[in-house]
Amino acid sequence: MCGICGIISKKNIDSHLFNVMHKALTHRGPDDSGTWFSSDTKIAFGHKRLSIIDLSKGGHQPMVSDDGRFIIVYNGEIYNYLELKANLKKDGVIFKTKSDTEVLLKLWEKEGKTCLPKLRGMFAFIVWDSVLKQLFIARDPLGIKPLYFSITQDGITFASELKALSACKIADKINFRAVGAFLKLGSIPAPLSLYEGIESLMPGESLLWEQNTGKVVKQIYWSYAQQFKNNKNSDVKNYEDAVALVRQALLNSVQEHLVSDVPVGAFLSGGIDSTAIVSLMRQAGQKKIDTFSIVFDDDNLDESYY
Repeated sequence: MCGICGIISKKNIDSHLFNVMHKALTHRGPDDSGTWFSSDTKIAFGHKRLSIIDLSKGGHQPMVSDDGRFIIVYNGEIYNYLELKANLKKDGVIFKTKSDTEVLLKLWEKEGKTCLPKLRGMFAFIVWDSVLKQLFIARDPLGIKPLYFSITQDGITFASELKALSACKIADKINFRAVGAFLKLGSIPAPLSLYEGIESLMPGESLLWEQNTGKVVKQIYWSYAQQFKNNKNSDVKNYEDAVALVRQALLNSVQEHLVSDVPVGAFLSGGIDSTAIVSLMRQAGQKKIDTFSIVFDDDNLDESYY
């Protein structure tokens, strides 16, 4: 799962306060922990790692580019990282690790934000450009990985969870508009958060923050509407075509989710969705599949029968 956090401030960062924020994310990443502080102690990034790709120390974060210009903290998995890595190698890029984090960092060095459409996966990542003094944040197209941030006159603070921001005394006033949305929808939609002054980055959104001017530029780089527009001349002419297209898309997605250096299992309930996923895992060549089911004492909720 992993957890990321960071602070960029005009003042020297209180290391104790930052460590409290960092520690609040421990449950998200029990396998490794890392921090990075700038030489002037006005910037601090933290990472808690759940190791999935490259279980060695090669995947340790925060990760710094070879020339020291870029620093990245990243939560998630880039499923097509091997393909991206192969293309970068053709251009002469040299890699030191087997991690998808390094692939993302090298790709960013080469292409900047134009690399976003190439990424297939679930992610929230932050890149600090120490030369241009810019912070770039991006969240995956479907918003699978969370990212919360707060921008003030003093700087910017971000984290994977609200509890990390509240731990460093940023969140203290309830956002009643968000409470209303929760009571109506059962969840709090981005960009709202439970606290005033804290936003959730939208799915498929990026944010560029300039330290010197405080300028903020947000951009939606992926949306359902644009995808439908781009595919309006689809070859789907009938029901059978649609079934074949959806089936192949699901199989491709499941195959990509199986990219891992640790065993991949599945939650299995009595529903069609989880059953289909496990079936597709088998079709994708997964020979041994560990499945896990949740059993309830209440017969109205329990699906173990199925």
